[in-house]
Amino acid sequence: MKWIGQHIYDLISRFRNDVYLESVSESTQDHMVGIDANGKLYKQDVISNYALITCSATVTSSATDGEANAVVIPFNTEQLTSSTNTIVLTGSGLSGVTASASSWYMTAQGDYEFQWNVLTNTNTTNNRILSGVKLQRGTSDGSEITWADYNPSVSFIYDRGTGSIRKASTTNQTLITQAGTQYYWRLLCWKEESSTASTEAITVITGVSLIAKQIA
Repeated sequence: MKWIGQHIYDLISRFRNDVYLESVSESTQDHMVGIDANGKLYKQDVISNYALITCSATVTSSATDGEANAVVIPFNTEQLTSSTNTIVLTGSGLSGVTASASSWYMTAQGDYEFQWNVLTNTNTTNNRILSGVKLQRGTSDGSEITWADYNPSVSFIYDRGTGSIRKASTTNQTLITQAGTQYYWRLLCWKEESSTASTEAITVITGVSLIAKQIA
């Protein structure tokens, strides 16, 4: 059976065997065709929502050991974003909201993947230092963001350098959900312990990055 031209049917069509499309041209689209459990075709949006975020400045850990002395890693630069990016940086802080600096949030609901790398140096030579990095999630009451650790997200950097060669890094990733409650996110680092009490960890701009990407 062969038709010449275009035919439009207002009825439901079912095919029992394979269906082949010929002479299909490629083009960039915001949608894709999916198939549900009953074999029905449907149109689904293609998610393109991501950001590569970096830092324009370093941060130095406290010389005092422990997570209680953690400092916020200053993510403040959108290095690369999608055209439909809904990932927002707070920069120096949201107006009238304390504890909101150097964090980020998403205005579109869905599931997201975070991937980060943190490279550190030390302020002294020939010393051993163990530093920690973790992710925190926050909620705002309009005047302040309250933060809590998001687990599991902790990783450590062990730097046992010699002379000027004393850099080390850690990489981690996690999945999160942004639903009805608006969440805020930030990364922190701290000195866990060092062979010399005064040793501090210092982030390295060229080795600190974060990728936030919507996956569903």
